[in-house]
Amino acid sequence: MDKYVKSLKKLSLIATLASTTTESSILSGSIFTDTRVSLYSRMLEIIKKKQFSLELDRFIPTQERPEFWVWVDNQIEEYMYKDMYLTPSYVNKSNPILGLHWYQLEPHWNPHQYLYYNLSPDKINFILQRIPFNVRYVPGKFYMYWEAEPNIIVDLITRAHKREIKNEQQKKTGIS
Repeated sequence: MDKYVKSLKKLSLIATLASTTTESSILSGSIFTDTRVSLYSRMLEIIKKKQFSLELDRFIPTQERPEFWVWVDNQIEEYMYKDMYLTPSYVNKSNPILGLHWYQLEPHWNPHQYLYYNLSPDKINFILQRIPFNVRYVPGKFYMYWEAEPNIIVDLITRAHKREIKNEQQKKTGIS
């Protein structure tokens, strides 16, 4: 049951990010108080609704998928007339010099989950072109959900940040 609740929290955040989430809700941390990621019945509803359109199965171990979705259906039925809040835990961190701003989601869980934000579309594009195939991620316009050890994405964001600074300097030099 606990592993299903962990999956529910992760999938509801991913589904919320994929819908009408704004950059300001990520920057301020208000996304973590959104009812779609904290109110149990809404969490169940959103992942059931987005199950196929977002291919959420890729975030659940293959052998657990059928059992998980049966559990979700049972929970939807059970929580039709009652509810509870599950507040996601996170740690906000940043290193502005390297261009890194992120939340470590549910810091005590494995695998590690991160939400990197304040990324430009150019940085996102740079990262997407270089991500290894064995990493689970969800890109957004200005953010990247990452489910793996952070060393790969930290390196990619740092390289993208340096590239962006170099391009800005070249633009300034060209204008003068």
